[in-house]
Amino acid sequence: MIKYDEIPPMFIKALVIFEDKRFWRHHGVDIIAVCRAIYRNIFIHLKERDGIIEGASTITQQAMRAVFFDGRKREETWRKYIARKLKVIIISLLVELLLNKKRIMEIYANNVYFGWDAYGLKNASLKVFGKMIDELNDREAIFLAGLPKSPFQWGMNEEDLIKYENRENVILLRMVKSKWIDRDRYIEIKNMPRRVNIIK
Repeated sequence: MIKYDEIPPMFIKALVIFEDKRFWRHHGVDIIAVCRAIYRNIFIHLKERDGIIEGASTITQQAMRAVFFDGRKREETWRKYIARKLKVIIISLLVELLLNKKRIMEIYANNVYFGWDAYGLKNASLKVFGKMIDELNDREAIFLAGLPKSPFQWGMNEEDLIKYENRENVILLRMVKSKWIDRDRYIEIKNMPRRVNIIK
C-alpha cells in the first residue's frame, strides 16, 4: 500500500494538470469540467457524428470507479453507463466529505488501472520501467501519469510509444502554460532518460 508521501511529487503534479486541474479545490465533481464536456459532446462530437468522447471524471471519481466498479473498459448500454456514472458521483461526493485529498490520492495511486494488467502505481512502475516508485525520475513519473487515461486504447509497441510520448509532452506543455514549471525545467525533464521495458 503506497502512502501519499511515497508517491513521486511529479506524478501528482502531472496527474492533476492532465486529468483534474481543480482537484485540490472541488468536492468530487468539477462543475466547470462537466459543463465543458456537455458542450463539446453535444455541439462538436455529436454534430460531427463521432460519438461521445469527452468525459469530466475527477481524480476522485476515477479512484472510486477503480475501487467499486473496476476501472477497465466494459461493454454496456447507455442506461447502465448513466446509472454507473451517477453512482460514482454520489460515492465521490460522500468520500470527499469523509476523507482529505491526500487520502483520495493514495486510493487513486493504489487502485487505478494503468494497462497491461497493472493495477496501482507501484505495479505500473515495475511493469513499465522495472523500477520501484522511489527510483523514478520526473520524466518517467509523468509518463506513468498519462497511462490511466484510456489504458486499453493503445498497445505498447514502437508506434504506440510515439503516442504516449506525445501525451507526455502535452502534460509538460500544460505545466509550462500554467507556470508550474519554466522552460528550462521543461528542457531538463525532456532530456531525462526514459526506457520502457514492455515495448514489443
